[in-house]
Amino acid sequence: MKYLLSIAVLKITIIFFWLSGAISSWVFALLLNPLTGYFLFRAVKKMSKNELYSVAILAFDLCIPFAGFIGLVIFYLCGYVFRYINYSEEDEEYLLPMGAKSYQNFELEKKVLLQSEMNYGEADSIELFSFFEVEPLEETLMGSAETQQKISAIDQLSRIGDRKAITILKKALKLKEYEVRYFANSALEEIEKDHLRQIKLLSESISEQPDEASTYKERGDAYLELYRLGLLDKSIEKTFLEKALMDFMTSLSLSPQQSFLYTRIVEINLLQDKLDELIRLADFALKADLSKEDKAKIYFYKAEACFKRGQYDQVVKFCQRSGEYKTQYDLINCSIEWWTYAG
Repeated sequence: MKYLLSIAVLKITIIFFWLSGAISSWVFALLLNPLTGYFLFRAVKKMSKNELYSVAILAFDLCIPFAGFIGLVIFYLCGYVFRYINYSEEDEEYLLPMGAKSYQNFELEKKVLLQSEMNYGEADSIELFSFFEVEPLEETLMGSAETQQKISAIDQLSRIGDRKAITILKKALKLKEYEVRYFANSALEEIEKDHLRQIKLLSESISEQPDEASTYKERGDAYLELYRLGLLDKSIEKTFLEKALMDFMTSLSLSPQQSFLYTRIVEINLLQDKLDELIRLADFALKADLSKEDKAKIYFYKAEACFKRGQYDQVVKFCQRSGEYKTQYDLINCSIEWWTYAG
């Protein structure tokens, strides 16, 4: 737009000098007007996707040197004046597919989706490669590398952002180099802020669409993940667990077929040491249509609850039941193998 205005001002200046007699008609018609006409053509072509439109303007300007350009200026000005006179918010809303409110909801959902992709969209690839990426970065950070190399390692760890990376960043807070401690702390704060931004977007979406079960589930996952990462202050950890529990319960009440949510609800009860409630919910959940993976988790959580109570015979029993189903989690598999062998 600035380029177009500059060409227009230049052309008006040249026309002024031509009309005042400072420039001859031959120089204006054969040199200056075609030259500025070409620059005007380039400026309009940049702004408009329709190439025929810019060619038509060039032809009009060259064929009618003075009147053509003045006509174009009047045409543009009339367009702005017409839009200003006829502008109304109602017309603008009418042009949106389903009105302004629906469009705002769409924008909000798009923001949530984009943020979700940023935080979780590359989770599979991060999990696949983080083992290979994190260990060399940890060696760099904890070894005798230069400070700048350690800061670079911190930057890469913050991009990975999983639990292993966060554990290493926390270790970096105890290193002697002030710059390393500073950047490690900043990286941890930024990871926490990313998760909080995700929660804020989901909360806005819920306020707009309070009956959408999937949004409550996503916000519950965000609360729980932030707790698992260990970035929260101890004073508010329990609050985030409570909020996650409430969101999962709300999501389940809105969409009861989400039986997999029982796994998360039982896990939160274990984290809160609500063992009686855990056993009751676990027994109820096992009657639902759960996947083998979820059943393995539920039995394992029951075993954890029994371990906390000192009921070791029940631990062996539930570990054996959990072992009947395959799970991808090494911690669960190792615990099951140990207790099954011990039993």
